[in-house]
Amino acid sequence: MRITPFFVVLTILLLSTSSTFAQVAQFSANTQKVCVGDTVFFTDLTTGGPSSWVWTFGDGDSAFIQTPFHIYTTAGIYDVQLEVDGGASTELKTAFVEVVGLPQVSFSSDFNKGCDSLTVAFTDASIADTAIALWIYDFGDGSALDSTQNTTHTYDSVGFYSVRLTVIDSNACVSNLVVDSLINISSPLAEIILDPSVCSGQNVTLVNNSQGQNLTSIWYFLDENTSDTTQDLSSIAHVFSGVNDTIFSVKLVVTDSNSCQDSTIQNVFVSFPQAMLSVDTFLASCVPLQVNFSGLFSPNLFNWVLNTGDTNSISSSDSILDTSYVYTQPGSFVPTLTMLDTVGCSTTVELSDTIQILSSVGAISIVSSDTLTAAAQSSFEISGLDTLNYALWNYGDSSQIDSLGNLIVLHTYSTSGAYLVDVIAEDTSGCLVSAQKSVLVIASSVSDELSNYFSPNGDGVNDVFTLYTEDFKEILFSIYNRWGELVFQNSVSTPIIEWYGRDFDGSPVPTGTYYYTLEITSLSDELINKNGYISVIAD
Repeated sequence: MRITPFFVVLTILLLSTSSTFAQVAQFSANTQKVCVGDTVFFTDLTTGGPSSWVWTFGDGDSAFIQTPFHIYTTAGIYDVQLEVDGGASTELKTAFVEVVGLPQVSFSSDFNKGCDSLTVAFTDASIADTAIALWIYDFGDGSALDSTQNTTHTYDSVGFYSVRLTVIDSNACVSNLVVDSLINISSPLAEIILDPSVCSGQNVTLVNNSQGQNLTSIWYFLDENTSDTTQDLSSIAHVFSGVNDTIFSVKLVVTDSNSCQDSTIQNVFVSFPQAMLSVDTFLASCVPLQVNFSGLFSPNLFNWVLNTGDTNSISSSDSILDTSYVYTQPGSFVPTLTMLDTVGCSTTVELSDTIQILSSVGAISIVSSDTLTAAAQSSFEISGLDTLNYALWNYGDSSQIDSLGNLIVLHTYSTSGAYLVDVIAEDTSGCLVSAQKSVLVIASSVSDELSNYFSPNGDGVNDVFTLYTEDFKEILFSIYNRWGELVFQNSVSTPIIEWYGRDFDGSPVPTGTYYYTLEITSLSDELINKNGYISVIAD
């Protein structure tokens, strides 16, 4: 192969250049004085374009890249060497890097637990190889940093706080210490849950709903001068007692593990319902007996129930009890009165005495003839009694007699008519019984001396034409006008015959003279005829 002049010239130039740029190891660093833990960055300044590098940092560590960095972990003065291309060139710099030690951070606090608004004093105990230039406290509660060496800080909120102290010495070396949860700030909250209105003598549950760390509790019942100490209990039971409606005060004091306290006071309305029951009636009497009850109540009445003692009751919401009740059965009865107030409390009182209802003999009746004869003696007998204390008779003719203990009495009516006989008797138990009976008193025969006129005008005087008879089976009573026309007829079997001056249709007859007939069938079936005239004055 022929070598051309151009190839020869290029070869000479390359050999000449290689000899001119020989490899010379050189390096530099970004700093020659650092603190323990800081990083030093090295820069390769070697000429001649090396292709391999060996760095030794003087602390036993090495690197094999062109531009390494190194972290010194121990204080001291270190030699640094760079060798390139397997020893083609080496540079050693003695005492090239000085590594100074870090400050040793330490501090203390006079308190590490307490209540809200706790002020804590912090004391620095840090040491360094050189003078300390700056202290920075972070109190962990979001407040501003504090650069005072020995300082105080007030914690206003509940919680656990970690405190950090950062120290910087004159070499600008930085060190810090964090103490986790160093400060414990607590603030217990006392809370009572209870019914604001309770009943006297009732076992009431008081719920301790307080919040805090490891609480102990003391209950004070201020109006009773008593207390109750409990620990870690959610509730206690207490009985409030009184003789009137009263407001009691309950105080709860809680203390947590930091000796922080809180207290609360709750008022409780203690209802003591009261009722009074009385009667204004004799408590021993006969059936039926009406008893008048009266009662009074304490305020806050909701309703009351009066139990009469014989399975019946009366209820109301009236503020005053004023009612009556009729006992219809004999026996001994103790009424009770129950009051319920608006709180839901109740009380029951008994009548101080027993009501005694005496048993009577029951109903009596009067035994006599239904039809009596005037001017003749008639007998009346009380039926239903074997014996009696006395009886008072009223015969309906303005006469009366006290028969003392007699069950049978005699009486004579002087005139005919309808009478109501009444008797009131007292039995041997002292109970009064009564009876009535209507009797008809008639003349000995049908009267021939009948009134010959009447005026059916509704004025209450002589409005009815009346005949009285006795001892017959039946009477046919007929009325005719002056033309002989039958205007009224009635067949009766009673001893009283009446005509109200009306025709068959019930219409009033006009004024005039009318003829009547009586066809009487006697007890022996004998037919007796009677007749007469009647003057009707209609106006």
